Amino acid sequence: MNFICKKHREKLSEDPKATTVLWSSLMFLARHQAKAQEWHKSVVSYGNALDAAQVVFESDPTSPEVNRYIRTASELTFTIRQCDYPCDVQLVVAVVTKNLRKSLHPANVQLLLRPLNEIAYSPLSEVNQWVKALFEADIYSQNYNCH
Repeated sequence: MNFICKKHREKLSEDPKATTVLWSSLMFLARHQAKAQEWHKSVVSYGNALDAAQVVFESDPTSPEVNRYIRTASELTFTIRQCDYPCDVQLVVAVVTKNLRKSLHPANVQLLLRPLNEIAYSPLSEVNQWVKALFEADIYSQNYNCH
């Protein structure tokens, strides 16, 4: 499952810092599209962001970049569940699991996968409530930090 072609992935792997900047831009775009309920566009943006996050994670698997990778996969999975995008959520989980197992201790993999699995397999109504609460908490946090 690749959203970015092999040639461009190789280019990204040459400059992890630029790839991190690209990831940030793609996440901003994907979130904006999701907020506007442009689910199909958002899936493509999140998919590209996931590939960028994977490139950065693979450059240093012991770094905190694993959190960026898991969060991106979780947001992509949520977005896929919002529409009839022709991409299987189980495939996202399988690919992420395989990539984590290549680099991390199995106990860490299971712990890291918990939020992704809950987003992928819990009833959508519950997932929607969690995400709404997260957005509200994030907005509160942004307002609180401004004062």
